[in-house]
Amino acid sequence: MNKKYLSLTMILVTALSLGAMKVSAENGADDQTENTPVTTSVAPIREQRQETREELKIKRDNIKNNIEQKKIEIKNTREEFKNRMEDLREKLKTEKDEAKVKIAEKRLEGREQALERFEKILETMNNNKTKVALQIPKVKELSLDTTKVETDLALVDTKIAQAKTKVGEMSTILTTATTQITKEQKDKLRILAKDTQTLIKDAHNLIRESAKSLKEMVKSKRQTDDDSKNVTQ
Repeated sequence: MNKKYLSLTMILVTALSLGAMKVSAENGADDQTENTPVTTSVAPIREQRQETREELKIKRDNIKNNIEQKKIEIKNTREEFKNRMEDLREKLKTEKDEAKVKIAEKRLEGREQALERFEKILETMNNNKTKVALQIPKVKELSLDTTKVETDLALVDTKIAQAKTKVGEMSTILTTATTQITKEQKDKLRILAKDTQTLIKDAHNLIRESAKSLKEMVKSKRQTDDDSKNVTQ
């Protein structure tokens, strides 16, 4: 197989370090009279905070469950691909011409490496998206609106899923037979590779911007809180 048909630009994701996001505890009302019990103003706030924490915990648990589900999906996809390659290698055992066997083995090895590269990129992309998603509950605890980030990350999921589908189509073409692929198949592979590359690039940009947005939101919140404290002092 000519490697030029599978040479692809590798897109590496640099995970943004969001840092430790500290949650500043709100103070109770300062202007309380002697006749007003503290519990009348603090209790509802505590109840509201408790409800918020429980909601955020549910969201964190959902994210973690999704992570485990995606790991299972990735594992199943790899197992299916390995089984197909093993089937092709088993067929080679019936070939008596050693020269043909060696050529076919190199061909299969090249196909295997090409698909593994795509899978690793998608896995890295998904891991970085997950890292950003896990920061959302922490940012929400600061009473900040993360709707835009959540929407963008949902779009990332869509693009990654579409990329996986295209990689699956490439896998089908490359694991059909040990013989050299046809011109039509090569043309199809070029299109699939280009589309996959575009989807990966789009997802990467969305993840990067989402991480940046969360970081800036927290930074702005801290600055506002510091300014407020300086005014009251």
